[in-house]
Amino acid sequence: MGSILVVDDDPAVASRVAAALDREGFKPVLAGSGRTALAFAGRESPDLVLLDVVLPDCDGYELCRILRRNEATSSVPVLMLLPKGRSAENEDDPLLSIAGYLRKPVQDAELIEQIRSHLRRHASQEGLHLVTQLPGRLEFERHLDDRLRDGQKFAVLWVDVDDFQSYNERHGLAGGDELLRFMASLVRETAGEEGACGFEFAGHLGADDFVLLTSPSKAKRCCKTMIRRFDERCPGMKLYIVVVSNEQRAIAHRSEVAQIAKQLRRVAKAKPGSSYHFDKRRTAVQS
Repeated sequence: MGSILVVDDDPAVASRVAAALDREGFKPVLAGSGRTALAFAGRESPDLVLLDVVLPDCDGYELCRILRRNEATSSVPVLMLLPKGRSAENEDDPLLSIAGYLRKPVQDAELIEQIRSHLRRHASQEGLHLVTQLPGRLEFERHLDDRLRDGQKFAVLWVDVDDFQSYNERHGLAGGDELLRFMASLVRETAGEEGACGFEFAGHLGADDFVLLTSPSKAKRCCKTMIRRFDERCPGMKLYIVVVSNEQRAIAHRSEVAQIAKQLRRVAKAKPGSSYHFDKRRTAVQS
C-alpha cells in the first residue's frame, strides 16, 4: 500500500483523488499547500507525488525543485496536475525531472494507470528500498498475482508499527530509519526461517508498512515470532499484524486483499498491545 502525496488546494479535487487511490489500496496523504507537503515529506518519503501546478503559497514547479534538493525525495516520481487551458512547462528541466503531466479533470482510470506505470518504472530503476533494502509494492503485487493466477493458497501478513509517525518526530529521521531497518530484518529473517520451500516473500510497501507472503499453515507461527521479537526489542511500542488468506474465502484480485486488510487494520489499531488478527469471514468483500 504505497503512500501517494496529493498536493492540491481544491478540497473537492483532493477528496475525489483520495477516494480513487484508496479504492486501489494506496495510502493517500492530502496537502493543501506547499508548506504542508514539505512538512510531510520531511517526516517520511512518499512513493509518488501528485502535484498541482497552482498552489496558494508557492508555484508547483518551485515546490518540485525543493523536493529534488531533498535527498529523501530526490528521485520520487512527481506527476504534475495542470488546470484546463494551461500548457506543460519546464519539461526539459533536469532539476525537476517531472515524471508526467495530467490535465484536470483527470479520470480515475487514467489517474490509476499513470500512477501504476510510473511506480513500476521507478521500481525498475530503483530496485530495493533505500533504507531497508527490501523489494517494494510492485514486486509484492507481482508475487501475489502469480499465486492468484496459479490458484495457490496463501496468507498475506500486513505488518505495521503503531504510530510510527510520532516515533519519527520524536527520534528524528535517523531514529526512524533505524527502526525501519530493524523491521526489515524482522520480516526478512522470519521469511527466511519459514521459507525452506521458497514460498515466502518479504517486502516494504513504504512508510512503516511491511508485508510477508507465506502459506496459511505458517501464518500464525510467523505472527507470534515477529511479535515476540518486536516486543523484546521495542518495549512500550505496539506492533499489529493483520492476516488475509484465501484458505476459507475466494479472492479473485489483489485489490480484495488490500480491502480486507484495511478493514482488519481498523480493528487491530483499537486493541491494546501488540497483536495479530486473522480474517475468518467466508463472505464476499464489503467496503
